[in-house]
Amino acid sequence: MQHKLIMETWRGFVSEPKKPYLIYERRGQLHRVDFDNLLKQLDEGKVSHSEAFLIYERAFEYGERRLIEEGLFDIIASGYEKGKEVFGKLTDKVKAAIKKANDFYLDMVLKGINLAQRGAAAFAKYFSKIVQAIGRFEEKHPVLFKLIMATMFAVLIYSIFGSSNAQAAVKVGSYQLDDQTYQAMQGALNSAGRDPDIAMAVGKAQVALERAHESKQAVNIETLGPIVDEALNQVVDVMGKIKQDDPGALDLFSKWIDVGKSLRFKATGF
Repeated sequence: MQHKLIMETWRGFVSEPKKPYLIYERRGQLHRVDFDNLLKQLDEGKVSHSEAFLIYERAFEYGERRLIEEGLFDIIASGYEKGKEVFGKLTDKVKAAIKKANDFYLDMVLKGINLAQRGAAAFAKYFSKIVQAIGRFEEKHPVLFKLIMATMFAVLIYSIFGSSNAQAAVKVGSYQLDDQTYQAMQGALNSAGRDPDIAMAVGKAQVALERAHESKQAVNIETLGPIVDEALNQVVDVMGKIKQDDPGALDLFSKWIDVGKSLRFKATGF
């Protein structure tokens, strides 16, 4: 029995990020790194995984700090019903703030996906820092937080198989975890479990990895793929609530919905 991953729109998302640069501040100076060139240097061994992820991390922190300084999350928070994770009536100002935040985080997630294809252990190491970064707006923008957490969990799992790309994952199918990758993955999954909506799926993934590692067996995508879907189903539930709250608000998250669909796992036997 052979199995394959079907992620219909995957290549389109990761091949051409809208913003080609990573911008960060270092010792009072702004730096701009061409992302495509960074990936090329990484593939050629001219830049290490640690160096690439450090640049990514700094750009993530710089961009998020800019959003916070602009007061964007305070504006977004005003669009939620008090004490609830649902939207009230959204003004044009709130919608514009949501769009700006969405654009930044979606761009950074897509760049993170590109980096994840090039090394699970390195990506897992920085995963916790990314979760810490997005955790800063968990209370003020819980919908976006949940979307990013579910998406990043999927990317983290697929990174085990050497690539987040569907066709590459097909060729691998299973992967023997070394100690370093195993420890890094478990640490990253501990961070992912902070979102209660995907905590059960995260726990199942951790158990699957632990059993495989202790028995010195390969981790199989057939086992982990459905667990990814379980987490992504939470995104579907979140989108359903948004549609009920304010149908127009759903359009603001359409790109996230598309990315979620592209990450869904389907096993087909032939």
